[in-house]
Amino acid sequence: MSYINIFLEKLKDKGVVVLLKEDKSLQIKSKKGAMTPDIISELKSLKSEIVEFLDSGVGREYICSFQQGRLCFLDKFEEGETQAYNMPSLLLLEGELDIDALENALQTIISRHEILRTNFIEIDGIFHQVVGKSSRFGLEKREIEESKIEEVVDSILVEPFGLEEDLLFRATLFSVAPERYYLFINMHHIICDGWSIAILIKEFVQLYRDHTLLPLTIQYGDYAKWQREYLG
Repeated sequence: MSYINIFLEKLKDKGVVVLLKEDKSLQIKSKKGAMTPDIISELKSLKSEIVEFLDSGVGREYICSFQQGRLCFLDKFEEGETQAYNMPSLLLLEGELDIDALENALQTIISRHEILRTNFIEIDGIFHQVVGKSSRFGLEKREIEESKIEEVVDSILVEPFGLEEDLLFRATLFSVAPERYYLFINMHHIICDGWSIAILIKEFVQLYRDHTLLPLTIQYGDYAKWQREYLG
């Protein structure tokens, strides 16, 4: 992890978020009292390095689409305590399973689609999406009895998503018997819909089989920008 990455993570822990605007200038969002003279001085001295780091993708900021803005507003109104916007999927996997290949496939999907590693913050009354690191993802692995699957999945579903700080893509692999598994994936609706899930499953199968996918030329943030410009 680079020094700039560590520095920005420490700032985030202190309540200071650094964003890269489209014109390559920095925008700072901070909690009251979080911006100390030392932080301001270091931000100024590291400005060019921070811009270069954020321009690589991590920390990229987009305005939310209209649909995302509505969900952000509802989440704020409900204080993040609702599970109404979960998008769960449970897949039965039978036969010999390469768990490392499975995890790598999921990691690649999250790296590939910025929206799957994006968080949502409010700046001056406007909701924005901020791209995070794909390395935050980790596949949880558990061995349980198959009869307990429904109970355990229900317990996972009640865990809320924090739109500002949590990775909004969660995955758990349940081993229930030799060569019998369940892959449970839960996402917040703000990063995915029913149509998108079919695409993600197709990509997951291709990546697990070690197929190479063409790079994406457009991310969801580009669509949100277009929507705001042409339909706003």
